[in-house]
Amino acid sequence: MGFLDKAKEAAEKAKNAAQQAAQQGQEKIEEMKSERAESALLKVLGEAVYAEQRHAGPHQAVEAAIAALDAHHAEVAASAAAAQAAAAAKEASGAPQSATAHAATPTPTPGKPDLEEIVIEE
Repeated sequence: MGFLDKAKEAAEKAKNAAQQAAQQGQEKIEEMKSERAESALLKVLGEAVYAEQRHAGPHQAVEAAIAALDAHHAEVAASAAAAQAAAAAKEASGAPQSATAHAATPTPTPGKPDLEEIVIEE
């Protein structure tokens, strides 16, 4: 094996390592976004429950917050299932697998209330 072959091999390994690191970083970012969205939804739910219990707020706001939280959890579960399926397909095809499977980016679900759509009246 010549010097150029060794250099090409080393460059290929470095490229693969960099791609894997970038993919893992992107997955971590998506995980953090999901956690922040869940936290925001829980805050909205807490505010709705408080308003309902202490200020005679509408129960509809609580129901909307719960529905939004349920939808978020369903999206997270669907993304995890898709990531596992992709990892299994990649493994079956014999392609090298990263340490964690790439999660699909959640897309807004039609009919799912967005944080801006949930209004808490005081």
